[in-house]
Amino acid sequence: MREKGRGIPAAVRLKEYRERYGLTQAEMVAEIHKRAQARGDAVVPGLDQTALSRHENGHKRPSPYYQALYCEVYGATPAELGFRPAMPLT
Repeated sequence: MREKGRGIPAAVRLKEYRERYGLTQAEMVAEIHKRAQARGDAVVPGLDQTALSRHENGHKRPSPYYQALYCEVYGATPAELGFRPAMPLT
């Protein structure tokens, strides 16, 4: 039996969570921007529907900044969303 959230790529988990919440990609981008503003962050224009799509289809891994925002929006841990810790720099 698989441990919850393990073995499923983050890209698949991100799309599953978005669909579970009934959000379109445009609505998710707006929610990420709203959460960033509420935290006092400058809204980074780097997340648009194209970037979100790339995160969801596995073509681009979200930065730790966006990983944290995805976790906040979905009320999930990084492990639940399939994010692996970054490799340490040596």
